[in-house]
Amino acid sequence: MCHFLAQGKRVLVTSKGETALSVLREKLPERVQPLSVALLSDERDGMRQFEHAIHTISSTVSDLRPAQVEEHIAGLSAALTRLHGQIHMVDQQITSYASQHLEPVRFQGKEVMPNELAKQVVEQADAHGWFEDNLESSPGGPVPIGEPEMRELRAARIKAAEHLRHLHDDLPANDSLPTWDALREVHRALVRAKTIDTQVQMGDVLPLRDTAPVTLDSLRDLQQWMHVRQTTVDRLHRATQAWLPRFEGRLRRLPESDLPLMRALRQETLKLAELESQRKTFVAEAVDVPSDSHSCDDLREALDRLTQGKSAFFLPFGKAEARKVIEACKVQGAAPASALAWSQVAAVLNWRDDARQALARWASVGAEFGITPPEDRFIEQRVRQAAEDGQLILTLTDLVFRTEPEWPERLQKTFTDHAHALDLLNEDQRKSVEESVSAHLERQRLDSATMLVQDLQTKLQAHSGLLSDSVREFLDMHLGSIDAEETKLQENWVGLQRKLLKLNGLQPAFGVIQRVTQALRDAGAEKWSSKLCGVPVKGEADPLTPATWMDAWEWRQARDFLERIDKHHQLHTLFAKRKDMSNTLVKTYQDLVAEKTWLGVYNNSPDRVRQALQAYMNAVHAMGKGTGVRAVRFRKDARDAMSRAYLAVPCWVLPHWRVSETLPAEMGLFDLVIIDEASQSDISALPCLLRAKKVLVVGDHKQVSPSAVGTAEGQIRDLVHRFLSRQPHGSEMTPDKSIYDLARVVFAGNAVMLKEHFRSVPAIIEYSNREFYQGSIRPLRVPKANERLDPPLIDVFVQGGRREGDINKAEAQAILDDIEAIVEDPAMVGRTVGVVTLVGTKQAKHIHDLLHQRIAPADIVNREIVVGPPPVFQGRERDIMLVSLVLGPADRATADRLDMQQRYNVALSRARDRMMLYRSVQPGHFREDTLTGKLLQHFQHPFQRDVQKTAQLRERCDSPFECEVFDELTQRGYRVEPQVACGGFFIDMVVEGAEGRRLAVECDGDQYHGPGKWVDDMRRQRILERAGWTFWRSFASSFVRQREAVLEDLLKTLNDLGIEPVGAESVASSFWVQHREVDPFRVLDESEEEAA
Repeated sequence: MCHFLAQGKRVLVTSKGETALSVLREKLPERVQPLSVALLSDERDGMRQFEHAIHTISSTVSDLRPAQVEEHIAGLSAALTRLHGQIHMVDQQITSYASQHLEPVRFQGKEVMPNELAKQVVEQADAHGWFEDNLESSPGGPVPIGEPEMRELRAARIKAAEHLRHLHDDLPANDSLPTWDALREVHRALVRAKTIDTQVQMGDVLPLRDTAPVTLDSLRDLQQWMHVRQTTVDRLHRATQAWLPRFEGRLRRLPESDLPLMRALRQETLKLAELESQRKTFVAEAVDVPSDSHSCDDLREALDRLTQGKSAFFLPFGKAEARKVIEACKVQGAAPASALAWSQVAAVLNWRDDARQALARWASVGAEFGITPPEDRFIEQRVRQAAEDGQLILTLTDLVFRTEPEWPERLQKTFTDHAHALDLLNEDQRKSVEESVSAHLERQRLDSATMLVQDLQTKLQAHSGLLSDSVREFLDMHLGSIDAEETKLQENWVGLQRKLLKLNGLQPAFGVIQRVTQALRDAGAEKWSSKLCGVPVKGEADPLTPATWMDAWEWRQARDFLERIDKHHQLHTLFAKRKDMSNTLVKTYQDLVAEKTWLGVYNNSPDRVRQALQAYMNAVHAMGKGTGVRAVRFRKDARDAMSRAYLAVPCWVLPHWRVSETLPAEMGLFDLVIIDEASQSDISALPCLLRAKKVLVVGDHKQVSPSAVGTAEGQIRDLVHRFLSRQPHGSEMTPDKSIYDLARVVFAGNAVMLKEHFRSVPAIIEYSNREFYQGSIRPLRVPKANERLDPPLIDVFVQGGRREGDINKAEAQAILDDIEAIVEDPAMVGRTVGVVTLVGTKQAKHIHDLLHQRIAPADIVNREIVVGPPPVFQGRERDIMLVSLVLGPADRATADRLDMQQRYNVALSRARDRMMLYRSVQPGHFREDTLTGKLLQHFQHPFQRDVQKTAQLRERCDSPFECEVFDELTQRGYRVEPQVACGGFFIDMVVEGAEGRRLAVECDGDQYHGPGKWVDDMRRQRILERAGWTFWRSFASSFVRQREAVLEDLLKTLNDLGIEPVGAESVASSFWVQHREVDPFRVLDESEEEAA
């Protein structure tokens, strides 16, 4: 129904009777219920529901927003896909976990189940508990080494002995450490460096600003600067000029007013230096001009002509003095022969003029500073002497005004802040600076020793281990120590070299240990491998490599395998997760059905349809019971309105007789028509089928079918000849055939049998299951403790009972006595009661009359007491059914006809918790192969194939695992019943509490729960969960290893469900039937009186 409604299609559900239809609407999702209209016999309730449906449809459709609904539908569809995928994934995880508990594994040379493996692991824990590693390999998996490798490992560990702690040392080569002779010089250099550092700390050596490269460069520059300056000072002190000290003193105290003179002196000094440079050029060219030539006036004119290539004079006579000088001039020892040579002569004369002037100026300015001018008669010598004096002047002025002012800045760049205040001219302070500079530069040179040590340390970085650490410690802590004795240092260093030689000799043994332990480590034995590498052997025996190491390895494999597969809590989480997702899936389907259905109603309900629906309701109200003078007109109005209004209601629930009266007579009016209880429907249901595009026929041909009683056979044949002779399957349309019979023929091979039975407890339904369904029904209902009536079957022998016509008054009296007892029993409050008679209808009428005489009407209503033959109960059920056999000692057994089989099947399958048979004959009175004989036999032994039950509940446990769980629970006072039958299945044990709370406990993983049964177990669990059961499961291997944790989880689950220890005395009894005898008319008393 929901499937079709969700597709926007219309559904009609109909049946001959109204019993099944009356509860159908309640089974629909809540949001869809208003869209299902049921018009049954109760006109007032039907119209009230109909009116409510109209209002609900009208208000909901008017508020509906199609776009939002379609978007919600898309989201719900995606959610369904996601939920199905998630459920499938959870199922795969559960199956994966379970399969590991259900497959045998190999352990110590044989195949064992995980539960047996767990027992052996626990038993061997003391022997092999030293093996602490977690192994990933499964039991029987490969072992990384063999016994030969273990012997090799054992020998290597004994050889290594106390040196094992150096196993992982990455040792340098024997010749990689320097000799002590080489290391001694390094030690001494380091000591000297530390001494200088100490002097710095003590203040004997000026401290550097820092050791940055720029500061060290400044230090070297300062040393060079001081050297150059001292050289200059020394050179000045060696000079013989008497005026020089006075001049130096004048410079160091030079007032600002003398600065112009000082600049003039410097300028003239530079000019003299330039003239001296020119003089040296003349000397190099060997230009010789008489020294007194400057007094000859005609000489200049003659030289001008000669430099122009002319003759010196116009006339060959005159100007004798000039002619004499000209003749005396020589260039490179000869008379000038060219204008160029004469130019050189002229240049010398010009130079002499400039020199005389410069010497005059220099002498004038120098006199201000006490400088004595040169007194040589030759001007060249005076210029040379003045230039030399000028060089001293320039040197001194540069020293005073340029070089020495750099002193504070250079000190500041090199030393800490207070050093720049030292006086350069203070001999002690200057020497302190010189010594500090020398010390620091020496310290820098000594850094080469530090670099050697650092280089050795760098090489050692490529190596690791205790020995390398010892070498590093020696270099860091002892070498270069001021207080260290060289003899002690030598002794330590030589000892380290000897130890290195020893350890390098043990490398083959170390290699064996590392190779074998690495194989163990790769296989997961990290802790054992660490002990083998870290705990040395003391003596000749190695306790870490015992002879039983292989057994310990396999034991640990088994233990860790059990640890890995022990997903007890994960499984419970997954089961809970799956249950939640299944509930969400149901809710999502319901929401999706509702959304799609309401969207379909919206699309199929324009205003004219809703108006027609209201008109139909008005017409039905006006028609009333349909007996008035205007009923015909109102009925016609109703039919006209319904021809348009039926579209607004997607689901109609009507008995057959209302279909034609209510719905338009159109072919294919509904997308789906469901005929419920079709075995009761005859050919009169055909109009319902004509309104179907698709039909679903639901029924049971083994229950009560139509009867042709009262119709002559000849009349039936005549009707068949007249109307059905050419009709396909006409033989299935006679008055004594049902729609279900017709469907079985038309749809042969396409029937689906619903085998799950949720009404009756197993002992009640077993008769029908065995006699009519060949054991194919699976009863799923196991009543809770507060529902259960023990025993479920009561066999009542009625003394003095006999059949009079179709009435057995004694049985009727006994039944009424028990009904009164039921009504008055506080324990039976709320139990519904039904009385069915197996023969005719008169016995039912007789009991009905007695019922209304002896039972209050209120009790009849409250207990829903109904009396009738089997057809009355088809589609109904009661908590307690009282069955009157009617037959007496003088009667024969009921005929084994189809109609009687159907009556028996219906009558004996209506009870939920208890069925009471009232008989007036002894069990063996009828043949056992008759219907009646089989019924009497059922009340003697209801389960012919059932395993014999025992009063000792513990003996019903199927495995030692179940016994242990049973013992743990019963010792704590819980009510436990093992091997509870349900739906053709058995639950390992059920724990019951107050108010009907119960838990199904499944003990998995033994010979009774092999891998081939897991899928069946899960299918069984899903079925029983649908029947309301809650499951708790545990694997035997988990219970053996973690008994307390598993029990704690079980007890927590019981506590969460509200199941508390209530004692075991109320566990279901070990018998199904109670036998009683009653004497309603005191027949036995009268017989005894007559005998007396």
